[in-house]
Amino acid sequence: MLLAIVLGGADAVKTRRALHPIWLCVLGVPVLGFSIFSLGAQSFHERGLDAAIEGDWKQAGEYFDQAKEIDAGLAVYWLHSGYAYGMQATQGDDLELQAAIENYEQGIALEPEYAPNYANLGGLYRAANNADAARSAFEAGQDRADRVAIFPLNAGAVAEWNGDLVVANENFAIGLQREPQLHSSIFWTVSDFRAEVIESYKADLPKPELLDQARQTIDNGELALAEDLLADLWQGNPSNPKLYTALGLLARVQGDDVAARDYFQSSLWVQSQFNALKLETILELAALELD
Repeated sequence: MLLAIVLGGADAVKTRRALHPIWLCVLGVPVLGFSIFSLGAQSFHERGLDAAIEGDWKQAGEYFDQAKEIDAGLAVYWLHSGYAYGMQATQGDDLELQAAIENYEQGIALEPEYAPNYANLGGLYRAANNADAARSAFEAGQDRADRVAIFPLNAGAVAEWNGDLVVANENFAIGLQREPQLHSSIFWTVSDFRAEVIESYKADLPKPELLDQARQTIDNGELALAEDLLADLWQGNPSNPKLYTALGLLARVQGDDVAARDYFQSSLWVQSQFNALKLETILELAALELD
């Protein structure tokens, strides 16, 4: 069985009246989407990650299962549970293999756009001797392959190893264009060449002070300019919770309370990874509920 080891990613944040994406990359299983903030579920999830790091996939799966029981709407818990059961299934347990497939199917139902998840599911189906389902999963992944960075980044890495730095640089640029948040990945610390590539890339990113400018333009009623500024900032660092709070404020001023709530909840989820900056967003979300 082959379980794809991949990097995480997200689509552009400009989509409206939808579940606005955030990103998370752990255990090589990427997830998009957001959920109602749940410290309880996140606590079990973090314990599962610790168990996985120790190689205790049975314990990891149990913790991930507890997380999804609390918050069944977040794809990451289902996908990580499926990954843990898949690792157990490599030891020949057909029941664990079926559990892995069911968890992956549910995770993909919640987050259907990230190609490598289909590669994992296809590998599980192949291990279960279900050739038709495996083919269908692989084809679904191929249809979405041009939206993710893992493929050009891997191609760039191979070109780098072969000494073709021009081709490597071209592929790295494609990967960063598809998933700009990966500019902070440890992928770029592996070699001096990659460090040079990423330093050049970062030099062209929008500056953080633009966030303050965007907030000011919202206050001034310059909503089109604020939207453009926030979209540019998202390209540079989509894991910044302040950015999601600002997007929520913009959506609220525009009268789109559904989008505002989505952005505020996404900000809370991002903040759960950094354990900070919650107060302003909680107050804004509370104010929205009181209106």
